[in-house]
Amino acid sequence: MVTPAQACQLISALDVTATDAAELRRLLDDWTAAAALLTNGKPVPAPADRLALTDTGEAGDASPSRLTITIGYGPRLFDARFGLARRRPVPLAELPRFGNDNLQPAWCGGDLVLQVCADDAQIAFHAHRQLLRLSAGLVTVRWSQSGFRGPQLGDDAKPLTRNLFGFHDGVRNPALDDSKALNNVVWAGGTDWMAGGSYLITRRILLFTDGWDDVPDDQQQRIIGRDKQSGAPLSGGSLTSSLNLAATAADGSPAIPLDSHVRLASAELNGGAQILRRSYAFSDGSPPGIQAGQMFCCFQSDPRTGFLPIQRRLSRSDALNTHTQHVGSAIFAIPPGVRAGQSWSAALFGQT
Repeated sequence: MVTPAQACQLISALDVTATDAAELRRLLDDWTAAAALLTNGKPVPAPADRLALTDTGEAGDASPSRLTITIGYGPRLFDARFGLARRRPVPLAELPRFGNDNLQPAWCGGDLVLQVCADDAQIAFHAHRQLLRLSAGLVTVRWSQSGFRGPQLGDDAKPLTRNLFGFHDGVRNPALDDSKALNNVVWAGGTDWMAGGSYLITRRILLFTDGWDDVPDDQQQRIIGRDKQSGAPLSGGSLTSSLNLAATAADGSPAIPLDSHVRLASAELNGGAQILRRSYAFSDGSPPGIQAGQMFCCFQSDPRTGFLPIQRRLSRSDALNTHTQHVGSAIFAIPPGVRAGQSWSAALFGQT
C-alpha cells in the first residue's frame, strides 16, 4: 500500500470452495511462500504434494518490476464454514447500496481478494497465474479486472496520474512517507489481529467517455472542481494548494461549485474522513464499442469513518454522477504484512 503505485494491476475476487479450515490454511501457507518467491523474481516450485505443478515460466529471468501481492478477506469468509465467525473484524461489514449504483452481482463481493501490481503487465499476470494455480480446486474466480495507470506525476512520496477523464487523480492522498498521516488514515489500530492492517474497498466504475468528451473544458472543471491542466483547485493556487471552500467567483457563486466532486469528497465537508486512493483505469472490448472505466480502490483504517461518509455524500449530489456508473462493489480486510517465517494463515486463524 505504501509502495508508490505501479503501472499495472490485476485484481481478482475469489469464492472459497475448500471444504474445511485445514484446506484454507494450506492455501494461505502456499500463497505466502509463493508471494515471497515471486516478489523476489524467483520461480514458484511445485509443492511436495503436487509434483505436476511447476512455474509456467513466462516471467523468465525478468526483474520482478516492483511486484507487490496483497490479499484480503471478505465478510462472507467469516461465516460458519471455517470456524472464523469470532475472528471477523467489526469494521468488516457488507457495503450498502448507494444512490448512483447499478450493481451487477458478477462484479460484487468475494471471500478473498488478490491484488497483484507491477510495472510490467506480464510480470503481474505471471504472479497472478501462479497463485491461482496453487489454489486450483480450492477457489473459483468471482470477478477479475486488469488495469493500468498513466505516467507518474509528482514524486514517489505522492505519486499522481491522470484518470481517463484527463484530470489529476489522488491529489489529496496522504503522502506515503508521512507515517503519522498513514497511521491516522490507512493502518487499522487496536490490539487484535488486524492491527497494522487495513481495509480495502473496490468499486468498478464505468466512465462514459463519449459523453464526457462533448462537455466543454470549463464545464468539466466545474464538475470536478479543479483546473484540468494544472490540477489546482478552482479556489486558486497550485496543484498542492488546499481547497478554499469559502472562496467565491466573480459573480459571487462558490469558486468550487457546491456539487463539484472534490468539494463533496473533501475531508472538510465529511467530518475529516480520508482515504488512500489507489485506482487503476481499464478499457475492455464490449461490442459494439469499448467500455472504459476505473477500478476504484481505496484503503483506510476503518471504512465507517473513511469511505462510507464520503460516498454517501457523493452519491446524493455529485455532478460527476451523470458521467459515471458504479457497477461493482466489495470490501475486504487486508491483514498486516508477514515477515520471513510467518504465514498469512497464522494471523487469520489466531495461531502463534
